[in-house]
Amino acid sequence: MWRQLIVRYVAAAMAFVACAACGGQSASAPTSTPPPSNAIVRAKLEVTSVTVTGESLTTGYAYRTVVHLKETAGVAAAIASIDLKFLSGGATVASLRHEQPISDSSNVCPANGAVDTRELVTLDNDPSHSYATTVRAIVTYTDSTTTVSTAEGSAEVGAASGPPPAQTYTLTGVISDDSTRRGIGGARIEVISGANLGKATTADASGRYVLDDLAAGSFRLRASAGGYDAGEQGIAVPANPQADFTLKQSVGCFYTLSPLSESVSAAGGSRSFTVTPSAATGCTWRASSSDPWITINGAASGSGAAAVSYTVAPNSGVGALLGSITIQWASGRAAFSVFQYPVRTNCQPEIVIHLSPNAWEAYVPLAVGCYIGKMAIDVPWVRVLGTHGGGTLLDVRADANAGAARTGHIRFSDERVYLQITINQDAAR
Repeated sequence: MWRQLIVRYVAAAMAFVACAACGGQSASAPTSTPPPSNAIVRAKLEVTSVTVTGESLTTGYAYRTVVHLKETAGVAAAIASIDLKFLSGGATVASLRHEQPISDSSNVCPANGAVDTRELVTLDNDPSHSYATTVRAIVTYTDSTTTVSTAEGSAEVGAASGPPPAQTYTLTGVISDDSTRRGIGGARIEVISGANLGKATTADASGRYVLDDLAAGSFRLRASAGGYDAGEQGIAVPANPQADFTLKQSVGCFYTLSPLSESVSAAGGSRSFTVTPSAATGCTWRASSSDPWITINGAASGSGAAAVSYTVAPNSGVGALLGSITIQWASGRAAFSVFQYPVRTNCQPEIVIHLSPNAWEAYVPLAVGCYIGKMAIDVPWVRVLGTHGGGTLLDVRADANAGAARTGHIRFSDERVYLQITINQDAAR
């Protein structure tokens, strides 16, 4: 019996101790270790998106990029540079580092803020490169700890846009007699230098002329008429929309040239023009040219009506030439102009374009020098609106087709047709 009491006593004591230990454990609260008070938080910059557009140039492409940035760690980030790489089929076709990409004065993305770069322009002037399909932006930045970090982003490059339409201008004026102030009907006006070299027109019966489709820039303009001394002046368009001339009648004996100018193909060749005196006798003339590619054949002087023969050497360049032969007499002189077309060996003989019945406009690429010539269009629904890149891009428009399938042509010629653009348009659906 005593043994049983002792066993019960010991069991009760052990249960009491176990319960006390259990109660003590439940009363204690969990604890955690606070972060050190001197922890460093660094800036974190993200590239949220990249906006990019491409543009076709005469040689190569231009890419315009804006990178959109955001700081997410609550620390201002100083942007050191942005490297842009443009890729086509995995190969890099253009790359450029842009420093001060935000502005010239500040290149900081504020804490928890966002900022966009300025428009970053990257040029690829290698005509052998393909148009880029992807751009990769690598942003290098620092914060107050001077730790250098990078952020990256990429985007697809949209289809290339064409160059802006070419801007052309019109020059007008009146060519009049210096003594009577009356207009000189049939007077000739021509550009003898600059980008508009070779453009010419004839004044109407009142002496008024209109010279269209002029490129901006400075050039020399000449006015001439039979029985008058020629006049010249420097012009700049669009600053000078009008240029008037007053020509003096040649006094005493003078000579009239017919024709006043000639256009010759790149192959060159021999030509002639006539000189006719105002008096049957006692009126001498002399012909000369300072252009090495023009040679006067036979007699270079005389005392009456005559034909002046000359030879133009072949032009092997892609640029047109403008020269002259001067006929000098005792009291005056007159100039005969020679315009020579450039070589056409680099011109594609025919370009064929197939169109849907919808209205269409695009730039048709031409080789250098192929635009300089006489242009003719044989249908009213095709128009040439202008050129870009010195005549290497032809801005062509076709109207929508509401009827049967149709074909039109744009032909360029000098002494022959050297380039034909054929436009086939489907019937209306």
